[in-house]
Amino acid sequence: MEMTDKHLLSQMLGIHEPWAIKSVKLDVPGRKLEVEVECRQDHWADEEGRRLPIHGYGMRSWRHLDAFEFETVITGRVPRVRYPARDAGAGKADRETGPDHEGGDDDDEDDDGGSAAGGRTMLVKVPWAEPHSRFTALFERFAVEVMGACRTVTEAARLLRISWDQAQRIMERAVARGLARRQDVVIPHIGIDEKSFGKGQDYATVVLDPARECVHDLGPGRTAEATVDLLERCLPDPEIRLQVSAAVMEMSAAFAAAVRQTLPSAVIVYDRFHVSKLLNTAVDQVRRAEHGRLSAGGDSRLKNIPCHWLTGPENLEPQKLEELKALFARNAVVARAWTDRENFASFWDCSTEEEAMAFFKVWERKVNRRKGLQPMKKVAATLRRHLGGLINYITHPLTNGLAEGINSLIAVLKGAARGLRNFSNFRVRVLFFLGKLDMLPAV
Repeated sequence: MEMTDKHLLSQMLGIHEPWAIKSVKLDVPGRKLEVEVECRQDHWADEEGRRLPIHGYGMRSWRHLDAFEFETVITGRVPRVRYPARDAGAGKADRETGPDHEGGDDDDEDDDGGSAAGGRTMLVKVPWAEPHSRFTALFERFAVEVMGACRTVTEAARLLRISWDQAQRIMERAVARGLARRQDVVIPHIGIDEKSFGKGQDYATVVLDPARECVHDLGPGRTAEATVDLLERCLPDPEIRLQVSAAVMEMSAAFAAAVRQTLPSAVIVYDRFHVSKLLNTAVDQVRRAEHGRLSAGGDSRLKNIPCHWLTGPENLEPQKLEELKALFARNAVVARAWTDRENFASFWDCSTEEEAMAFFKVWERKVNRRKGLQPMKKVAATLRRHLGGLINYITHPLTNGLAEGINSLIAVLKGAARGLRNFSNFRVRVLFFLGKLDMLPAV
């Protein structure tokens, strides 16, 4: 191949001094192009400009973007240099394992570092790929975009013509890259929710960023200790944690305790949609109890009725509203439970904490005076115990409505992957698709 052709390939592949193309092998039947590169100097200058002697070489290969529909691979002997003893702990050696590790190493015993007196040996960073990667930065950038457009890792791996393990590792590196770039992001308020990710009682705690409408991070478990670990990991800077002014959540003692321990400036806001769910469940329990009582006497008037009472009357069509009125005409107990649920909605319209407190006292007193409404009375007692977090909504009108949408998207990811029982893979998948991270490698 003429030098002009090598120069053209160098420009296409981003290879420049001190690197140069040594040879090119074209396998037409196998549709593969292999470009061998070499380092044309006998020493190396680090980021500080220090001249470091080359101690040995390690053979490496990187998959690149296809050229003219030929699978393109860059190979070369990467210099291994010895850093002074004071830099022995400055970094990790370039050691790779796994099915995408191609090629052997020269002087592999030096990858673990030399003695404390002699310093540590490390492979230098090549300009076309990130450390510890068997793919060029351009290929990884393309792969991240392809995986973002595909439903599954398997589908993306097929299109990229790489293995599932290789695609998974590209996704893991992309998420790690995005998290590293997001370290100093200030979150004025957060959402906390739980999500099942495996079989049985396998749960994850999800931290949401309502302002950016994305998942900030997630961790295994839903205990107070697990939530504390998660908050300290995803908000590692104490100064950043001090700037979180509010945390919206369901009425979980574990979540509340974790927030009080790790986010001292944050007020706890209990999610109004979770309150609505509790009230809806209580109304349904009243209806079921009444149906059981009436059925014992042969009365089936509450059997197989439409669940229009779960919807606010303002959102019902005229026909469904008439059906709801007919239900209440058949049973006053259910009507009273539904009325109490509807009346509580005015709590969220209060403009001051004093007004909200006064409203709740009146509402609670009416509920407790009614007969046959034990489920509603239990909910009233629950709301009384968490009244402070409910009243905080007045000054911090936040909801966890984002969590419902996120949970639906997570369910889609799990379904497409036919279940994600490994939490590490589950976390990577969620952050890749729902974390709004800056994941593309620099080129």
